[in-house]
Amino acid sequence: VNPVQPRLPKCECGGILLPDVILFGGQYDQVKFFDAIKAVSEADILMVIGTSYCISSIVKLIEIGIINKRLRRSVEFNTELSQVSFVFDNVYIEKCSISVPKFIEIWLEGEFDEPRTE
Repeated sequence: VNPVQPRLPKCECGGILLPDVILFGGQYDQVKFFDAIKAVSEADILMVIGTSYCISSIVKLIEIGIINKRLRRSVEFNTELSQVSFVFDNVYIEKCSISVPKFIEIWLEGEFDEPRTE
């Protein structure tokens, strides 16, 4: 018997709380999806972190983000190149736990202050 049992967050109803993400085979809330479309279309930076791009709604969000004229930088973080890596301004191929902090450090130093070129 393992005395250390992970404690999962519980809802008031007694169910297990899930993260606010779409899991494989899961359904998404359409209101939240439309909120995501609005957010991506107004974003200054688009960071796509660790996805297989198997969910068409995620691909649609990326397309909307990439054509956004306000977007200053698009970045993909993944463990391998994807079928859409070529659309991003920057692509980091390594564990996200390593690449995301690296990018944030570079970003905070001001390296990405200039708008991207078309």
